[in-house]
Amino acid sequence: PSGRLRESQRIDEERKTISFVRAVWRAAGAREFNQMMRYRWIHLELVFVLAAVILEVGGCIRLAKGSPEKHYYALEVARPAESPVPRKGAILKIRKLRISPRFEGTEIVYRTSEARYRSDFYNEWFIAPSAMVTQQLQSWLTNARLFQHVVDTSSSLEAGYLLEGAVNALYADLRLNGSPKAVLTMQIVLIRDR
Repeated sequence: PSGRLRESQRIDEERKTISFVRAVWRAAGAREFNQMMRYRWIHLELVFVLAAVILEVGGCIRLAKGSPEKHYYALEVARPAESPVPRKGAILKIRKLRISPRFEGTEIVYRTSEARYRSDFYNEWFIAPSAMVTQQLQSWLTNARLFQHVVDTSSSLEAGYLLEGAVNALYADLRLNGSPKAVLTMQIVLIRDR
């Protein structure tokens, strides 16, 4: 029995020695691992800083300035002050104008050559062009006083006349250097409803 006891004590001593050695080895390995990770993070941070400096110097990004500001515009037409007497009882109903798909977005479109157009992300119409042109047409015809009432299709008034049409072009023409011009072409049909 005493031999077994000594053998058991020796095995316990070896386990303690092995456990102590493993603990020291693990602590040393953890320290090296932490140092290695710290080095990698510093290395990674340096790479990001260097990339940002290169992009800034190269002009790809601007760290000092914010992003460009968007500008919004509205189309407004003014009719010269004339005051003819409106036709008594004449009611004109205006349908919303259709617009060519090339110009239906809110971005302002520029024509730069015979077959080249581009849209401007930073300069936009305040509302959709079809609604804007329809509203301005209604305002212009109301001020013209050719009809007693000029209404849109949401009105419950029975109209004797119906106006419908399409906007075929709405863009800034930049083809002639030094003399840009605005282009708006429409096709309008007036229908007598009664």
